[in-house]
Amino acid sequence: MALAPRTVQNTSACVPHSRPLAAGADDSLAAGFDDACADEQLLRAELAGILKAPRSRVSEWLSIYQTDGVEGLLEGYESGRPPLLTEDQRNHLGDILDSGPVAYGLDTGLWTSPMLAWVIEEEFDVAYHPGHVRKLLHNLGFSVQWPRRVLARAGASQQVRWHRRTYPSLKKPAPKAGR
Repeated sequence: MALAPRTVQNTSACVPHSRPLAAGADDSLAAGFDDACADEQLLRAELAGILKAPRSRVSEWLSIYQTDGVEGLLEGYESGRPPLLTEDQRNHLGDILDSGPVAYGLDTGLWTSPMLAWVIEEEFDVAYHPGHVRKLLHNLGFSVQWPRRVLARAGASQQVRWHRRTYPSLKKPAPKAGR
């Protein structure tokens, strides 16, 4: 059984574009979609050649075009879920983070994701999963800081000696091959 090549389907009327196109989609993209509207049998590979773009991107753009029309291809169009926190709330959260957990009234000196999820729910009445809090913080410009293990009461030479001699002997030996 032979399969027919995938073709561009004209599911919506071609609309002239007035706003700038999204990043990666230039004027040739709009011209390509106008051509696709004129010829419904245009193959995706041919469209990729016209647009000078990978077929995967063309497939993505076609999918967006078929569901949202030209508006979906325009710059500033966001098809995802709207953010739960407003811009002012995100700025306020950044101020809370900058001031630290002790200033907020907590007993610890380090923020954790579950702690921040609790603070967001207390302050803004919005529930975030602790795993998503990290994405939110990354979008706000914060990064994860991992603590370094340091021997608090040892001098520099004693720390080097511990890391080179004592610590390796405490680690589990590697399993023997063949087992």
